[in-house]
This record gives sequence, structure tokens and C-alpha cells, in this order.
Amino acid sequence: AYNKRAEMLLDLESLTEDGKVTFSRQAYEKIQDVLPFITKTLRTNGTYMIRSKDEVKAMIGRSPDELDAVLLGIHAAITDIRPGYMV
Repeated sequence: AYNKRAEMLLDLESLTEDGKVTFSRQAYEKIQDVLPFITKTLRTNGTYMIRSKDEVKAMIGRSPDELDAVLLGIHAAITDIRPGYMV
């Protein structure tokens, strides 16, 4: 991935496609309007670049904070970071 945010989004995509992560209806409703604006582009060096948070924010008229919270939760689960641990 191009950067950590792109890596986390690709992880989420992969985990949901594999059925390893699912959302409650309430959680999905919080992020469903943001998901169509998340696009990925394969770069010539083989990494994926994701539409920037600033671009998404401009398109939806607010910060995609709920999606960011999901991404951080997935990242914590993957890396097994526990509360209070400093990276």
C-alpha cells in the first residue's frame, strides 16, 4: 500500500470479502455513505493509492470519522495492540 491508511483500507476490504469481518446494521449505517467514495488506484510500482481523506471529506461534506474508527479497530486487532500500548 502507498501509506498506512491505504494499508488499513485494503485490510478491511480483504477481511470483509473473506467474511472474517462483518458489521452490525447500526455500524454499517454509520459508514455506508462513505464507502462509495473510497477508491483505490494501482500505481506503476505495484502499490495501491487510496483517495485521500481530504478529498473524501470534501465530497461528503464531513470528516469520515466513523470509517477511521473502524480502520483503527481493525488495525488494532490485526497487530494485537492493547489499550495503553504506545507505538
